[in-house]
Amino acid sequence: MRWVTTLLSREFNMPDTVRIWDVFLTNTQITPYVCVAMVSLVRSRLLQMDFAGCLELLQNYPMSVDVERVVGGAKGLWVLSLRVDECHGRTGWGARECLAAVGTVDGVVMAYGWRGGVPEGDIGEAIKQVGGQIKLGAREVAKDMGSVARSVGRGLMSWGKNVARNMEESMDKAAEIRKEKDRERNARMVMERMREERRRATAEKERREGFLEQQKEFMETELRSNLVGTAEGGRGGTGGTKVTKGPKGPNDHNPFK
Repeated sequence: MRWVTTLLSREFNMPDTVRIWDVFLTNTQITPYVCVAMVSLVRSRLLQMDFAGCLELLQNYPMSVDVERVVGGAKGLWVLSLRVDECHGRTGWGARECLAAVGTVDGVVMAYGWRGGVPEGDIGEAIKQVGGQIKLGAREVAKDMGSVARSVGRGLMSWGKNVARNMEESMDKAAEIRKEKDRERNARMVMERMREERRRATAEKERREGFLEQQKEFMETELRSNLVGTAEGGRGGTGGTKVTKGPKGPNDHNPFK
């Protein structure tokens, strides 16, 4: 767990750590294979120790181990895993049959689950025979894969053309939808401007009518004031001329007559 969480920064010196990190950055799936390769490189020492000794060795991994051997073993394991998975996916065989068909990879210890890494006796002969048969079957499968690949390629090309045509039609539809939305938005903007103009015209009309009403009231007020002033001026005399009143007769009811 410490190897994975620290990305082996505590197991190697700085130059070797940078070298391993380059591998991690170029292949995000290779981390567990690096750890397995580290265990494989000290395999002979681990087989001679008990649990406590193995734990101490792995927690204090020897820095004398060549980091290039670690990288090479990890890449070999990764390639081997890909080949076994591909063989299993194509044939449906088990792991041991696929391992026998794929063969070994440089820098990888092929233990096959037996102590010492080498099968013995009848088991070894059986694996060799199965491996030979599987290799023959794999060759036949490889021959058929060419025609399958060509058929798949033609199908992919046809599918790609259909996808491109559908994408073009979708883009045309999207363009028409955008144009329709633009037209609707422009129409809404025109209607909004027309409403605003009508609101402004109504407000201007109301303002003018209010002004005219005020002018009318002002003129009526001035006219009434002038009429009252004229009437009062007549009662008090005109032009400053003193009016001499004669004796009031019996029919003289108008004082201004």
